[in-house]
Amino acid sequence: MRKRTQAHSLAGNAAEQIRRKIVDGTLELGQALSENALAAELGVSKTPIREALQRLETEGLVQILPQRGTFVFPLSGIDAYALGEFRCMLEVEALRMAMRRDTPALAAAMKAIVAKMRLARTKAESQIYRTLDDALHRTIIAHARNPYLTNSYENIALLVQTLRNRLQLNVRVHEQSLKDHKALVRFVEKGQFDKAVGLLKSHIAKTPADYANRLALQCDTRSPAFSTTNFRIVRIS
Repeated sequence: MRKRTQAHSLAGNAAEQIRRKIVDGTLELGQALSENALAAELGVSKTPIREALQRLETEGLVQILPQRGTFVFPLSGIDAYALGEFRCMLEVEALRMAMRRDTPALAAAMKAIVAKMRLARTKAESQIYRTLDDALHRTIIAHARNPYLTNSYENIALLVQTLRNRLQLNVRVHEQSLKDHKALVRFVEKGQFDKAVGLLKSHIAKTPADYANRLALQCDTRSPAFSTTNFRIVRIS
């Protein structure tokens, strides 16, 4: 029993370290993962690594393909839009529920996080800012006080943060993000639900659009024959 508990703990620790590397961008999307290399890096045997990767597969962060290997999940532009659409559905409904139940509490919680975001806008504090960004959106979900909605959001939260971490790497992006968040708090404080929803939708839509543009630029850099005019950008309305 003790050995089983220890092995389970090793797998949990390994999963947490690999998860962090995927979410923060240390491991690239679609990158092949070697059990041997991960075991050597983390100082454990292949058994807990294998169990850790299986856990991460259930979270959507890893793909295990028979006869091919294990990979960090890939994300196409189409996938990013689909993720954004689902996220938008959840957050808009959460905002509706949270404002109906206790608008002042929601506004206060969001305002406290935005105050911290104002102090973390430099490039050196980019990771802190992105963590606060994640916390702000989770706050909307939490104040809806619906466990089923929360569980649904948890299923995509790591994917959203993984995507966010590959985009918000400069002060300009942080400034625009902060501007959106400050305006969102003002609308919530005033009980202006329609304006808050409109801003929330456009704010969420920026992430998949920016990611799609990034993919287009990468393809354009790699292949002179690629034309960005053929890459259609569709914003969530």
